[in-house]
Amino acid sequence: MKHLFINYSCFLLMQNVKTSVKMMLWKRKVELEAKTILLKDSIAYIVLSIASIKLGRSIDVVKQGGINTYCTDLAKLKDQPNPLGTQIFEVKTRRQISVLDYIDGYFGVKVDTIFGYMNELWVEKIVLL
Repeated sequence: MKHLFINYSCFLLMQNVKTSVKMMLWKRKVELEAKTILLKDSIAYIVLSIASIKLGRSIDVVKQGGINTYCTDLAKLKDQPNPLGTQIFEVKTRRQISVLDYIDGYFGVKVDTIFGYMNELWVEKIVLL
């Protein structure tokens, strides 16, 4: 009977350890994902800053006028920078767009007079000469 109690106690202890490790790993994953988003936003801001310096304009002017590039494929323009945003416009492949902002994996873009958010996957890489 003593051995059964000891085995059961060890089993419960191992379950608690596994649960604690899972929670610790999950928390670390969430922290790293948040840092990744922050780093992407920072890199996008740096790219806009470099473009403003190369163009000889302030970052606010670049945000107003945008950096011209193209969408890589048929892309959906959304009203919010997230997957749940409502589609407001469909942009044809290789259509010129003006990048104005970057938020959490979405570029704020202007197509003609329409402003919306486009997933970064559909924006051709911005190359600064």
